[in-house]
Amino acid sequence: MSVNVTPLTADELAYVDELAKCFGLDGYPFETARVVGYLLISDPPAQSVEEIAEAIGRTKEQVAEDAALIKQFGLAEPSPLTRPNSGSARASGPTSFPAGGKGSRR
Repeated sequence: MSVNVTPLTADELAYVDELAKCFGLDGYPFETARVVGYLLISDPPAQSVEEIAEAIGRTKEQVAEDAALIKQFGLAEPSPLTRPNSGSARASGPTSFPAGGKGSRR
């Protein structure tokens, strides 16, 4: 199933990777941290597993595993904007940037 996701620009992808490297300093797996980085700049902030996978070039299965880890770490939470158990997530708490703010996709 293909979803309508605006591809990341080269700058956005580089930013996601830099965020992932920073999270890696705290011991988070790089690819899992890329999901967190993407959620921090995504617009809208709540994204489905399919949308995340397409945006960062991973499989739905890989992103689902990453999402489970980052939820366990407290870095993301299920999105109340979508159906419960739909496999969607958003960055949790004060780690997310406001729409149009530094690091957000417009």
